[in-house]
Amino acid sequence: MSRAQTPLQKYLAQYAETESSELNELPELTWQRVVVIPAFRESDQFLRRFKHTYGTLAAPSTMLVLVVNRPDSISHCPENHQLIEACYQHFGPLLWQKNNLSMMSEGPLTLLLVDRETVPIPVKQGVGLARKIGCDLAAALFEKKRLTTPWIHSTDADTHLPENYFSPPDHSINRGAQVFNFRHFGNDADPDCAEATHIYEQHLNYYRDGLSWAGSPYNFCTLGSSLAIHAETYAQVRGFPRKAGGEDFYLLNKAAKLQPIVQRQEVTLQINARRSDRVPFGTGPAVAKILALQAKGNAFATYDPRVFIYLKNWLAYAPSLWTILQSFPKSPLDAANLKACTDAVPKALFPAVSALNFDAFLQHAAKQCRTDRGFWQHFHAWFDAFATLKFIHFLQASNFPPIPIDQALRDFAEVSRG
Repeated sequence: MSRAQTPLQKYLAQYAETESSELNELPELTWQRVVVIPAFRESDQFLRRFKHTYGTLAAPSTMLVLVVNRPDSISHCPENHQLIEACYQHFGPLLWQKNNLSMMSEGPLTLLLVDRETVPIPVKQGVGLARKIGCDLAAALFEKKRLTTPWIHSTDADTHLPENYFSPPDHSINRGAQVFNFRHFGNDADPDCAEATHIYEQHLNYYRDGLSWAGSPYNFCTLGSSLAIHAETYAQVRGFPRKAGGEDFYLLNKAAKLQPIVQRQEVTLQINARRSDRVPFGTGPAVAKILALQAKGNAFATYDPRVFIYLKNWLAYAPSLWTILQSFPKSPLDAANLKACTDAVPKALFPAVSALNFDAFLQHAAKQCRTDRGFWQHFHAWFDAFATLKFIHFLQASNFPPIPIDQALRDFAEVSRG
């Protein structure tokens, strides 16, 4: 009788990109660490940094999966060709090659180069597909026992990685995902960009801190350049989504439903502050928006802290829903039961909650939940990072318009001390 497939084996067989099925007849090597970097229009500076930081002979064996890619909306990218040539200069002769995969090595470092310049990526799938290709390859190497670590790191070419980047989490953390601390830094050549990026970083940290104060389990920053995910968890969430932006948000949102995200504050990544139009949303477009506002003499606006007060009140109220549901007969809830639930929600909160398909959640919870813990799991699976953002945006649109970020930070400091 054949053994049942593990979730990782099932993922690789059914959902992984084709590159991951081509890792046959590899050199007899194993690696202790792995990181995936998608690259589009990048120089080789990150390769130089990587070799300098992790390339000493005494360092652990490390695999860099580099996905050089271009969208199919453009026909040619000279920077990509130059980067591919630089890979051979930095890492020497080929160890192995198959189709668009090439492996080369120098010292403890191995580069697995994925050429998606020659075979471009659909523009609508963008960086999400590029990350997915690289992480699928890393997951396949782990399944083949060529990687001794289950942790797949994801970062970007503009990110400076510290020496402790690959340090493992606490031994009790054996699944899930990690996010690392980060700081953006600018250069004297473009002080406006540096300032705009600093403002955007403040916005990201403010949102995370607001969620933390409110008691949300989705209180983490979602940057593709500063995360790592366990191979088994990666398989359970079916990898990075094929999206041209926001792929990191969707991956971590799914992973957080399986296990709390580990925040590694002791590991700080330095990210270049730069102008970029590589993705349709995220840091690059946000910085461009801030620069445009500043050019007109306007301040960047962010969330009014009162949205986090409402969020805190909603999360504090949520256990009361379970108490009400337990008083009803078995599901499905009838109209009177549903009305009793919705009427019990504080009136100030109900409009934002009702915009989130609240009735369907109540019916599902009434049918599936048997314990307090089960209800709480179902609640946070429904009221996830995406629903939290929609809740806050509803409040912003209906009651609390954005305010200048300096004012928001001052007001939130007062609120969180109260």
